[in-house]
Amino acid sequence: WVARSGLSRPRRFSSSSRDPHRCGSRARGEGRRSAMGCGMSFQTKRELETITRPSSTGDPNRRVRLTSRSDEEESDQEADPNLPREVLGRDLASMMRETAPKDHQYYAQEDRQTFKPSWSKRIQREWRILARGLPDDIHLRLYPDRMDIMRAAIVGPKNTPYADALLFFDIHLSANYPLVPPSLKFWSFGERLNPNLYESGVVCLSLLGTWSGSGTEVWCPRKSTVLQVLVSILGLVLVEEPYFNEPGFEKTRGTLQGEVQARQYSEKARLMTFRSMLRIMKMPPVGFEDTTREHFAKHGQSIIERAEKLLHHGMSPVAEATPSAPSVGPSPPPPPPPQPAGGAGGRRRIDGIDTVAASEGFRRELGKVLPSFKALQQKLAAEYERIVAEQNAAATAGAAAAAAQA
Repeated sequence: WVARSGLSRPRRFSSSSRDPHRCGSRARGEGRRSAMGCGMSFQTKRELETITRPSSTGDPNRRVRLTSRSDEEESDQEADPNLPREVLGRDLASMMRETAPKDHQYYAQEDRQTFKPSWSKRIQREWRILARGLPDDIHLRLYPDRMDIMRAAIVGPKNTPYADALLFFDIHLSANYPLVPPSLKFWSFGERLNPNLYESGVVCLSLLGTWSGSGTEVWCPRKSTVLQVLVSILGLVLVEEPYFNEPGFEKTRGTLQGEVQARQYSEKARLMTFRSMLRIMKMPPVGFEDTTREHFAKHGQSIIERAEKLLHHGMSPVAEATPSAPSVGPSPPPPPPPQPAGGAGGRRRIDGIDTVAASEGFRRELGKVLPSFKALQQKLAAEYERIVAEQNAAATAGAAAAAAQA
């Protein structure tokens, strides 16, 4: 899905400015001017390539296009319902909700009187591209009564400070879309989890015009898609060491100062992510109640186990108060600390946190939030098990009734 969608660059790759507060109008204007050029991109080159996959009809030489075609041309996936499931992607109807939620951050920005038929056609094409190409770690809600807004939940990638968290983004497509990029707001809860995700909810990304870029890094009306934006956030923003996404900080990678700063940043990011998960578990965004319940019922215990490893890794056990003979001579040296995984010079990380160098302050704060997380996770898991049991019982009763009628 990375190759199909293309990736936008986060702001750390920009060389035109190192101002960390530049995420605004000037960069947005530059992006629009550059986007009109829309030079030949990696995605465009891939449009001419095909691969060979076995089809559900048994033809081993069926050729399937990897990416979408032009706006006016119907794609292979849209034209042929006989393609295998891995090519067709998700069921579009499963992402639809009858009405848009009022807690959506763009709910009040409705300008449907200015929407044109060509705009609606492009939005429907975006829906098909999303249904066909979304990776498993991105969940989406679409609203037929408000085609201009969407809501996405991104599951934090493994081995990062955002691991297994649900991160929510509200999306708005204006009447000028796709001539202008979509607008995104992150559910930040007033905290800055990442250099590219501001406390205000602004998402700093060249593809959105909120950071400078050139060529294929900026929005191209003919080629860029919402899918590309979401995949860029998943793949280039939510990384193992987010500290180095800050402009100019990449050059400190490998230095003692850079590694210390990166470790401290990742510790803060993980703690803020835990607080975000607590808020989501208590009151999930409208339309994602079932997704939130199922996600933390299935993955919550793993989150807890990894957090407990971070809490206790490297801590010295309390010596038992057992009588012993008086020592004679100097005390023997303490045993050497255990080597981290990966060899003598290696470093083992859990959720992006160095298990050897993790600070006591981080462990102390993690110990404060973990009990609340455990309680909420147990509650959601119990609710999920009850709902699944009720659904299974209803399915069994329905099958028995059908068999009796037969």
